[in-house]
Amino acid sequence: MFSTIYFAASSALASDDIPFDVAAKIFKGQFIEASHCAAQLADIDAGHTPGYAHLQIYGDLELMLGRHEEAEETYRRAQKAIRQQRDELRIASCRNTGWQAFFRNQFNVALSCFKRIGEEKAATPRQRLDSLVGATLVSFHLGCVRAACNRLSELAALAASHDDRRWTYLVEALRRDLFAQHELHGSERLADHIYWRSVIAEFDQGEAPVRG
Repeated sequence: MFSTIYFAASSALASDDIPFDVAAKIFKGQFIEASHCAAQLADIDAGHTPGYAHLQIYGDLELMLGRHEEAEETYRRAQKAIRQQRDELRIASCRNTGWQAFFRNQFNVALSCFKRIGEEKAATPRQRLDSLVGATLVSFHLGCVRAACNRLSELAALAASHDDRRWTYLVEALRRDLFAQHELHGSERLADHIYWRSVIAEFDQGEAPVRG
């Protein structure tokens, strides 16, 4: 599963005031080009003070490209830009910590962060959607297929009620990917692998993502 693709799409959809050219490049998978555009917006020396949204998307792009230390510093700058808004700062910090932990394979930490956002009363629908994308990916990477399907069901329900229909497209792509991965892991050549035996035993066929 190419988790970076889903993180990229979720990041672009969840971001406030993301520049059109940056979003377009992200949706085309042109992460390096998008990063170059976002870097200009996040540059203090460019004659302007970058806002939270521009710093946040730039931090996400750095994380997508594997620049973990740079992403952490950019996230710190982004969070500093909203330090007067305590609820937003708390949610942003938790969200960024969760995605950083995910890409460092610290899945339990990541899942804890994503669950916490889901419990935040101040979280916006887009923040909840983003956290559910993360929780779905974490659950699958942990081999918890049933939990991944449950998170995906929550994600689908919330996406269906959102004005931006692109969330539903993201959910459907993720649903198909989960189903394809399940079928692959259930193939005869992998059926005897100790890890996937436990995953397949846990999987409830009634909860499988539906074929399109």
